[in-house]
Amino acid sequence: MPLKIFNYYLIVMLLVMTGCKKKPEKEQSLSNEINSKTQVEEKQDSLSELETKLLKQGINFYARGHEPSWSLDMDFDRQYHFATLNGEEMYVPNVTGEKAMDANITRFYAHVEKGKLVITINKESCQDSMADKTFDYSVNVQFKYGVDDEFKEFNGCGRFLPDLRLHDIWVLEAIDGKSLKLKENQQRPRFEFFPQKNEILGNAGCNNFKTKFFITGYQEIQIESAKMTKKSCEGLEYENLLIKHAFGKRLKYSRDGLTLYLKAYNGTQFQFKKID
Repeated sequence: MPLKIFNYYLIVMLLVMTGCKKKPEKEQSLSNEINSKTQVEEKQDSLSELETKLLKQGINFYARGHEPSWSLDMDFDRQYHFATLNGEEMYVPNVTGEKAMDANITRFYAHVEKGKLVITINKESCQDSMADKTFDYSVNVQFKYGVDDEFKEFNGCGRFLPDLRLHDIWVLEAIDGKSLKLKENQQRPRFEFFPQKNEILGNAGCNNFKTKFFITGYQEIQIESAKMTKKSCEGLEYENLLIKHAFGKRLKYSRDGLTLYLKAYNGTQFQFKKID
């Protein structure tokens, strides 16, 4: 084989071998880290088989514990159900929780003919090692039948399930009962809720925004401070009211047909209309 042809093939083979080299270790590590984060985010956004089943049953909050195994399912419109693996069980009415003044704790007291049930829900990170899952709430249940002298105590972790009724596009119609008076070319503030991702996307009247929200109680949400564009527009009064009384605040919410109400704890109420 002539020397020139041999050298040509040698160069081609070297180029091919160079192109097939593995990614540098740092680059490969970064790629794995990004893929891992993506998988974690997708896992967090999705509901487990148990949670999907509970949602279909109308459950708003559930908790689980171990040693011994126990379960608590709370339907705030109907009743609460507590059961243990040992066969202890109690259904109680949907009593209203009492919030602590100095902590993010809600306590439910229920007294029926069969016995008493005291449920304490505390907003703090709770690790369920057996389920290999982190929950947003720790839960303490005190339980006793009517003939018992003392309460039995159970500890575990719990979570509010997403309210899928929020999953729509809503436009702001009124504030404190007064209809919005829009100027020419002024648009209505718009919220689009994504409950399973705990996200809200929309427009506050001038600027687009993106934020997170979390279920913090029965028909209660916490909206985080919003990331917003920085456009300058005329007529920012409604946007400023949303920034002041909705973003970064805890609000009560209720839905009546095609109307959604968000009410801040200072009394300011936002009335939205479903358009999707």
